[in-house]
Amino acid sequence: MSLPPSEIPLGAMRFNSDSHQLEYWSGVVWRQINTEPASLYGGEVFFTAGGANKLTQTFNIVTGGTAVDTGLSQLYGIHSPAAVNSKTRGVTMGGRNNPSPYAEQNVIQFFEFATKGDYADFGDLTESKGRNSGHGDPTRGISFGRQNGASNIIEFITIPSKGNGTDFGDLTVAREMGAAFGNRTRGCYAGGNTPGDNRVNTIDFVTIQSLGNAVDFGDEQETIYSRGAASNQIRGLLAGGYGGTDTRIEYVEIPTTGNAKTFGDLMRGGFGRSGTGSPITGLFASGTSGSTRIEKITLATFGNSSDFGDLVEAATYGRGMSSSHGGL
Repeated sequence: MSLPPSEIPLGAMRFNSDSHQLEYWSGVVWRQINTEPASLYGGEVFFTAGGANKLTQTFNIVTGGTAVDTGLSQLYGIHSPAAVNSKTRGVTMGGRNNPSPYAEQNVIQFFEFATKGDYADFGDLTESKGRNSGHGDPTRGISFGRQNGASNIIEFITIPSKGNGTDFGDLTVAREMGAAFGNRTRGCYAGGNTPGDNRVNTIDFVTIQSLGNAVDFGDEQETIYSRGAASNQIRGLLAGGYGGTDTRIEYVEIPTTGNAKTFGDLMRGGFGRSGTGSPITGLFASGTSGSTRIEKITLATFGNSSDFGDLVEAATYGRGMSSSHGGL
């Protein structure tokens, strides 16, 4: 006799005799257990530096451990760009140059995962912008947001080719320093800061392979910005941030719409986080505290983060790229 759902312990496991698969209880439904799909693509993750240097660090999302310097050199030392990638190519769009006066840039630059050659010129955005965030699928990368909420323009690029950014549509609220995440179908943009230091908890979404204005998805629990984000095909996570509970991790179910709910807590609070992930693991790194710690969570379950490893050096407002994130 099977237990009613309300009595099944979170994380309980069973063998499904119909599908011949091992499953675990997520608290809502039984989910199939798989080996880490990131291992099919080498599991390599790249984090761009957020400081005045041009450092790009890499580590393996399957094995964990301390990151290493790739030796890659960016064309421009920038922080807080929108970062997107396919399974083979990483791209950053815009950002603020370092050191001061921290002017916004329209440069789009890219590198190839396999060769780890230096960044090369990809094209230009339609406008200079920094403190923007990116998400995409294997072919299209999208940039959301702009410094000081100076523009509500969403733009996109075609990742396998090179060229300039193209207008996609508009956000529901013009803002900076929101967090981008999503799956292969939807790109989401959560939170942010509007002119006059007015934080918002708005979550927008777009359909990646279409064009048009963003649509309201729901709300975060607090008005907050500068969070790290990670996602797989089902679940998007938001962690840390400024202006709210900076240790909180929240989640949404991407295929539906609705408000964010509590997932767990980070080991360390702060904002300016980098985030990325795989179908199983979400990662959040560094931030304004200057820590090099990388924290991990399991996307399908609920709970607090745990230690994953360390960056070579801290990277405030850096960006993460993974060859197996939710959009791929």
